[in-house]
Amino acid sequence: MMKHLYFVLLLFPMVAMGENLSKYFKNEFKSTYFVFHYNDEIRTIPQFATFTDGFIDVINREFFKANFNYPINVYVLKDKAAMQKFLIEKLHVNNPPSFGMYLPRIRGFVTREDSGFGTFTHEIMHPLIETNLPNAPVWAQEGIPTFFEKFFGYWDGKKLVLEFGFQNPWRIEKLGDKIISLDIESIVKGKRDYGQCEQRMVAVFLYRHGKFKKFLDQIRTNQKNGYNTFVEAAFEKKMSELKPLWKQYLAEVCRERPQIRKISTSQVFESREQFETFMKSKGLH
Repeated sequence: MMKHLYFVLLLFPMVAMGENLSKYFKNEFKSTYFVFHYNDEIRTIPQFATFTDGFIDVINREFFKANFNYPINVYVLKDKAAMQKFLIEKLHVNNPPSFGMYLPRIRGFVTREDSGFGTFTHEIMHPLIETNLPNAPVWAQEGIPTFFEKFFGYWDGKKLVLEFGFQNPWRIEKLGDKIISLDIESIVKGKRDYGQCEQRMVAVFLYRHGKFKKFLDQIRTNQKNGYNTFVEAAFEKKMSELKPLWKQYLAEVCRERPQIRKISTSQVFESREQFETFMKSKGLH
């Protein structure tokens, strides 16, 4: 099963200046929700197309109706250098990223062949949030996509099954010792300039308490039910009541650091048996 791929995903085929990007690519592969454009021989395109279709089905089935004006065009670059060159020359992006990015002005994505499944699932959530969760607070506009970047799963026939809620090792390492002092109220209310790592911590907190789906529903219906934030509405608790639970969560993450460091990149297995064997071997079940 293919683990990595690199893309430029555009949700319509024209850039702001009206240039058709498909002319820069020789090959095309269509799936249910995507059209893949690429130049180099990438034999994993069909497998990746199957995964991306399956991921949209997972969102539809388990989180919210993933309405969008499909298909999404996926422009696949060979490596980091090619991706960055394409971003600079064709999309006029200064300081292009290393793995991938979402471009609101063209409603598109950029990533590369050796970026992971998690990069794609992160980036695809941006247009889905814009379309289906327009009331998402500022912190959640990255907090939700980052949540979906870490998962493990398997194929049950043609049905993709994914498990979420895992910490991302490099993000935990980046936070360092300041994890224990993170303030949920400051993150949620945007009182400080927090980044994706801190925002993801809140999303996983919601998931671990079984409130993530309800949180998404509150945003979708724009209902806070008298609370100040969607997080409080999901828990049906005021921030003062949430803070003790948050502190417990941060302490748990600190204790789990040795195990978190061992978590691998997101993977999808061909059967439940392979998945279960892997999860048990890594201590993830």
